[in-house]
Amino acid sequence: MSAIIYRFRVTFEDVDEVERLIEIRAGQSFFDLHNAIQAAIGFDNSKPASFYMSGDNWRMGKEISTESDRGVAEMKDAKLNQFVIDPHQKILYVTDFEANWTLRVQLVKISRSDSTDFPMLVKSHGVAPKQYKPVHTTDISEFDEMVNDLMVDEMPEGVDSPELDEMDEEEEDDFIEEEEEDQN
Repeated sequence: MSAIIYRFRVTFEDVDEVERLIEIRAGQSFFDLHNAIQAAIGFDNSKPASFYMSGDNWRMGKEISTESDRGVAEMKDAKLNQFVIDPHQKILYVTDFEANWTLRVQLVKISRSDSTDFPMLVKSHGVAPKQYKPVHTTDISEFDEMVNDLMVDEMPEGVDSPELDEMDEEEEDDFIEEEEEDQN
């Protein structure tokens, strides 16, 4: 028996060159669509997310969430065909609320299929941004690194370079006195 299939175009709100086309059965859940989008854009699916039914102006309407305790429709129970009311339905999808990744999901085609392999990614264009921004942390500040580099350049041959970060004030004073004695 053939099933009704929705084809959705998924794009990032702020990244124009990335597009995914996903096909899914009309009777599948928003949670199935959520998982398909996460896989299609390379996100790890560990953060809460919500779909917001929208009109032509991309405004947030009725919410469908991964979280069950929020008093809104839950993705696992909400079937696409219960909410899709327009042949060009627009839906906002927000994931990782701290980072506020917002994607636009638009119904672009309705068809029939006998296949059972849904949801499926049918087109992928562009490289999706990384879900997590790299965090650069170092134990030594950039200033301390510059000071250490300068100290090494100024050190007489044969003297090991001390790490200034690891010296207490007394050791620093002793080191400076030794330096002055060596120069005299």
